[in-house]
Amino acid sequence: MSSKPRFFYGYVIVGVCFLLFVSIMGLASSFSILFKPLIDEMDWSRTVTSGAFSVNNIVVGICGIIGGWLNDKLGPRRVLPVFGILSIAGCLLLSQMHYIWEFYLYFGLLIAMGGNVFVPALSTVARWFEQKSQFDVRYRFRWFWFRYGSNATGR
Repeated sequence: MSSKPRFFYGYVIVGVCFLLFVSIMGLASSFSILFKPLIDEMDWSRTVTSGAFSVNNIVVGICGIIGGWLNDKLGPRRVLPVFGILSIAGCLLLSQMHYIWEFYLYFGLLIAMGGNVFVPALSTVARWFEQKSQFDVRYRFRWFWFRYGSNATGR
């Protein structure tokens, strides 16, 4: 009586997180492509425009710590949707901006806070693979491929 091997649900989580990482990394990397057209269209200086990117990086660093803490306390099912909503709201509002303060608010804060979706996603995927087999090197290799492959694909 051999039973069929059950489908490992962790691979669904890996696939969804891979797509999530690709979209977040693509969004984060698009700033350098849109920098010159944004300056030309909005008639802002390079200094003021690049300041939003600096604010974005600072907020990502701070919110990474907060996102990890929230993930530990509340779990990824509650934290991931909040970060997703922040990213979507930032992107939608960014398409309607007219002033530099809006750019700082939408790109520097909302998109940065929502971009920390990788913190709960990484820990969730890591937990799936730890539960599968703690000592099996094949699963660790797949985990590292997922992490760095999705990062490079998004860029």
